[in-house]
Amino acid sequence: GGPATSASISSPLAVAYDPRTGRLYVCDSANQRVRVVYPDGTISTLAGAGNPGYGGDGGPAVLASFNTPAGVAVGPDGLVYVADSSNDRVRAIGPNGTVWTVAGGGDSSAVDVPARSARLRGPWAIVVDASGSIFFSDSLNYRVCVISPDGLLRLVAGTGASSAGPDGVSAVSSAIGRSYGLALDGYGNLLISEVEHCRVRNVSRTLGTIRTIAGDPAGSNCGPNSLNRPYGIAFDAISGALYVADAFNHRVRALAADGGALRTLAGNGTSGFWGDGGPAADSLLYYPSALALGYNGTLYVAESGNNRVRAIGFVAPPVAVTTSIGTTSPGSTSTGTTSTGTTSTGTSSTGSTSTGTTSTGTTSTGTSSTGSTSTGT
Repeated sequence: GGPATSASISSPLAVAYDPRTGRLYVCDSANQRVRVVYPDGTISTLAGAGNPGYGGDGGPAVLASFNTPAGVAVGPDGLVYVADSSNDRVRAIGPNGTVWTVAGGGDSSAVDVPARSARLRGPWAIVVDASGSIFFSDSLNYRVCVISPDGLLRLVAGTGASSAGPDGVSAVSSAIGRSYGLALDGYGNLLISEVEHCRVRNVSRTLGTIRTIAGDPAGSNCGPNSLNRPYGIAFDAISGALYVADAFNHRVRALAADGGALRTLAGNGTSGFWGDGGPAADSLLYYPSALALGYNGTLYVAESGNNRVRAIGFVAPPVAVTTSIGTTSPGSTSTGTTSTGTTSTGTSSTGSTSTGTTSTGTTSTGTSSTGSTSTGT
């Protein structure tokens, strides 16, 4: 109930913005909670008792146990969906605060089965379309699935292999590896970030084919001149721009609607915490892990290394960055250290930063190659 900027969060791995209410949802992952930041900048716990485990379905979400909530999304009906990653489940929270499981917990590795009978492994990113279909990355099964409105689990992309699959074929016949980021573009195409393969791919809604739109199409080159472990992604349906949390480069990257090269929107490539109130491109980020677009083009950035959620506010250049959730003590710039952040949110202030606590991260630098990009449906 206090200011989000005074709250302590730990390793935020996901953020989602609800344009109908102005609320920002944050997976406070190491604290085993889902938090909500209201338009007045206050924060409260939506779900999770703070202890890792599984339990509480059918009761109040705030008393339920979660284990590494890593994805969050809001459906058209106002339900909040959470990828309860280490519990291998997708769960839902209703308007009355009750929680229940919508997928996982079963023993079936097949698709086209009731979602609750499925055996999931490490569900992570999650996004819901206008029809209520729930897309999520079943990350350790190396696939992306959808729960259709009839409650069945269907395959969208991936073969179950961790290798880098080819472009120009059916998405269900191309391997994708682990995915920590999903988004829908303005045409209903599904965008998927592939962590180890350092690329973002597009699954055509009408054709079902897959192609690379950012990073190395071969999925083999990672580094400072391309993408290096892309995590969360966000798509701006108004401008057609794609935003990528380029986690191991400690940057947020942008791809314009007309394609071309990736450009850096925030972060100078050095890990750390610095730059609130100044140009985002000059700031220091520390493992940006998730993105969400808010009111008036504000881009929220969850930084798992700084234990904060920060906001990039812009209508036109220059871009400014500020912290809106999390405490103001800086995160360590050395790899794998943790600092506690507190957060405060607001809905659309330009250049404000929101939530985050720090989680220990590891880095590995891949080879560097320039990623080419193209957009389209």
